[in-house]
Amino acid sequence: MTNLQSKLQNTIDKYFPSEYHRGGTYLTAIGIISTLISIFIKLFTPISVNRFPESVMVIAFLIAIYQQRKHIKPGMTFLLIAISIIMPIVFFGINYIRDPITAVKYMDLDKLVKLFMFVPVAWWLGGKLDNWLILVAIFFLGLLIAIITNPALPDAMYILSTGGVPQFGLRNHQHEAAYFGYSFLAFVCFLSRIYSAKSIALLSFWTACILLSLLGVIITQSRGVWLGTIVALTVFWILKLYTNKSTSYKKALLTFIVVIVTSTPLLLSSNLVKERIMKGYSQLSEIILRKEEKISYTSVGTRINTWIDASEWIKKRPLIGWGLWARKDIITQSEKATEWAKKHYGHLHNSYLEIIIAYGFIGLIFLVFSYAWLAKQIISTTTVWVSTLCLLSFTATINIFESYLLMWNGVYTISIILALPYCFYLTISQNKSTSDAIP
Repeated sequence: MTNLQSKLQNTIDKYFPSEYHRGGTYLTAIGIISTLISIFIKLFTPISVNRFPESVMVIAFLIAIYQQRKHIKPGMTFLLIAISIIMPIVFFGINYIRDPITAVKYMDLDKLVKLFMFVPVAWWLGGKLDNWLILVAIFFLGLLIAIITNPALPDAMYILSTGGVPQFGLRNHQHEAAYFGYSFLAFVCFLSRIYSAKSIALLSFWTACILLSLLGVIITQSRGVWLGTIVALTVFWILKLYTNKSTSYKKALLTFIVVIVTSTPLLLSSNLVKERIMKGYSQLSEIILRKEEKISYTSVGTRINTWIDASEWIKKRPLIGWGLWARKDIITQSEKATEWAKKHYGHLHNSYLEIIIAYGFIGLIFLVFSYAWLAKQIISTTTVWVSTLCLLSFTATINIFESYLLMWNGVYTISIILALPYCFYLTISQNKSTSDAIP
């Protein structure tokens, strides 16, 4: 080992250590740096730029796996990734036989496998929680830079000052809210670890991150993200109570009731929160009690309309779906949709429906099984399962009201969230006598 290589390895061991062998010194450095850069720049650079470090990260991972091929036994993760590659190709072939024109038009062969992007990210994290917290902090800093440098910021702040819903230029306010929600929950899940830092500068930094992420959740005004945050925090509290046997159930229940009773009036006293909730309630009431057949394209009405339209397409091809890009035609070919809706909406505002449209119920079952299997491994083998299930419950909730999973935004956030438990799982599998680097 050369002097430069030795210094580089010492730097890696000090600032980004690992519980298992990730690869050679230079390869590990390339993998770590490309991972951090790809996460950091994703939200404020074009695809032509941010795809490069992402590709380097994946290629470095594949090289590392190849170099350790004698010690790696392909297991369930390898099988699931293989299926996610093969399944869309097979479904496209079947749909092509049925109707070549629509099969080609709706074809998208890589979205499903991209939902496993967390595997290479997890590999470079090295099974260390602190490494993942660094990754989340970098993600959050990238989010703030994306907002600050976006030309839409002045208009967004003006709209916010007038009581409207701000759009910071990162697709739409639901996606911006989801970014803030993921950040806030990640910080909350590891408060004890974060505040174990002895440096005042670090403590100040983490405190600022927590407060800014919470502020972001509130001001972006996504009711789906608000609900997702409440669900996730409730799941987190219940699981923490379950795992902490020394805590009195009566005491914990009383604490929970006190928090709900005191926080609800405080939240409802905010005009911003109250107006958003009442607006959604009035729209839902109008739909339930409506006398006219047609549902107006309000925030809630748009979702109901697109879900009804999607259900008609699902009836025709329930097993293998149509292909991802059918979601656009579902809206443009709808007899109920307004011209404005046809022009501005290109997705179904529900990830589960989009998966069924793209890959049928077979695709949905496959994805649910994949993540359920991962959750089972997490619960039985890792120490971060409570935090992971908290974040997954948030993911499951917000995807009911918005299409995240099959968009690059969803792939991006899922690769960060699931990298946490999977890097711990890699540590355990690597330390087994029958070392399975990709279990």
